[in-house]
Amino acid sequence: MPHCGPDLPGALLVLPFAAFLTVYDFVATSLNSVTGNLFKKLAGLPLSPLFGWASGKAVFTIGMGDLLLATVFLLVMRKAYRGWVGLSTLGLNQLAIGVLLVLPLQGVFPVMVVLGPLMLIQYFWWRSRTARKTSYAKSRVMTLE
Repeated sequence: MPHCGPDLPGALLVLPFAAFLTVYDFVATSLNSVTGNLFKKLAGLPLSPLFGWASGKAVFTIGMGDLLLATVFLLVMRKAYRGWVGLSTLGLNQLAIGVLLVLPLQGVFPVMVVLGPLMLIQYFWWRSRTARKTSYAKSRVMTLE
């Protein structure tokens, strides 16, 4: 397994996965009915991989995989840079998810089509703005403080 440290930040390991999932989510949701059919089958089952709530006749749901990748990206960015970068990543990702949940979208929408490019933009933004990445040892010390 590749070494994750200041030479190769974890974000470089997460970004290709996020790019792949963005393409997959678009194909499986928009071009095919794979995701829609899966959500219909899993909706009534206990412990389905969906997070959602109902408000009147509207039902808002998001897949746990989308939330998991957003969380992993947040943790990786916090480790690779600093705590405030992690907080800004959290804010931007949650804002994007919140906007998508509020929009009157019909049917199943591929959330990774929005989150994937947003993750790429955030990574390259912070990479260009932050001179030096935080080493693993330094991130552990910052976490313990």
